[in-house]
Amino acid sequence: MIFIGYYPSWSDLDSVIDPSKQVNIFVDLKNCLTGLFIKEAVQTAIDVNRGSKQPITDIFMSWLDFVLFHFKYMHKNNINMNLFHISDSGDSVYHRSIYSDYKKNRVITKLNTVSELETDAVKKVIRQNFEAIHKAAKKMYNNYSINLSHFESDFAAHYLIKTEFNDDKYINIIYSRDTDMFQTLKFKNTKIFYRNSKNNKCFYDHTNWYTKFEKQVDIDPTFPVENYIYVKCIAGDKSDDVPGIRGYGFKKTFAFLNQIKEPINNIKVLREIIELMDTDIAHKMLDNWDIIERNYKLMCFDEIINSMPLSVFNEFNKLDQQKKLSFGETMLFIDKIHQMWGGV
Repeated sequence: MIFIGYYPSWSDLDSVIDPSKQVNIFVDLKNCLTGLFIKEAVQTAIDVNRGSKQPITDIFMSWLDFVLFHFKYMHKNNINMNLFHISDSGDSVYHRSIYSDYKKNRVITKLNTVSELETDAVKKVIRQNFEAIHKAAKKMYNNYSINLSHFESDFAAHYLIKTEFNDDKYINIIYSRDTDMFQTLKFKNTKIFYRNSKNNKCFYDHTNWYTKFEKQVDIDPTFPVENYIYVKCIAGDKSDDVPGIRGYGFKKTFAFLNQIKEPINNIKVLREIIELMDTDIAHKMLDNWDIIERNYKLMCFDEIINSMPLSVFNEFNKLDQQKKLSFGETMLFIDKIHQMWGGV
């Protein structure tokens, strides 16, 4: 079963990659586990795990094929490509300290399970496989492991691009369905690969990002991508159980912020601009400023980076300490695992 199927074809990559540049691919592991949306895949994982003393390795083996796909592409095109595998575990202490109901009703994904016990069994399988993935990634050529404990990891790609890879000599690609990642498109060398199905996929960047929302709202193509995060601060995010200002959904908020033609640098600048507007909508925004400010702390990656505890900084500092096999040794390592565990 292909659990990790959320990545482009070689021809898709050809359309966005310049072989003369270093390519960095940031993999949002939980969001790339598309196999967990397939009922048969989830049920198979439950049935195989029932009564077994051995951990199920289907997700790990699917991940190995994912890595192998990129290695073959890298070798064929003589490209320097890094893969950053990102996940987290446990509730985010930072987010819950700001808003106790953050992701209150959310699980890893919408598991097609029958009972709570079966859901726990699948979560255990996911955890065991992620542990194996991160352990292997720390050893493998041009692969890196980022697994944060009790701290949301969705800002990780943003942090690394901002501090290490915000230069024209790099091409950064994020694999994720999480639209929070769109705020990272303010970095002009960054793209997000977004896939709904085999025939419905797209690379978004700072020039075409707005097309993702055209069916939902009447959005001006000149709307700065830097201002997208403020739409979410005002409208909220139902998928994370974060409420916005009552009566202001995406459509109404986009229309309001479309009056602001320049990129907004931070929330203080946004307030200064709104204070100059003598309208009922502007007054409502200011009256509910506590909601906007709270959501900014919850969702704005730059704000989260400014609030990161030292323990999270240390996790990023460890990236350079991960000892790597050579390309050839990594290929032998993958082949050995396939032979030991039967391959896929």
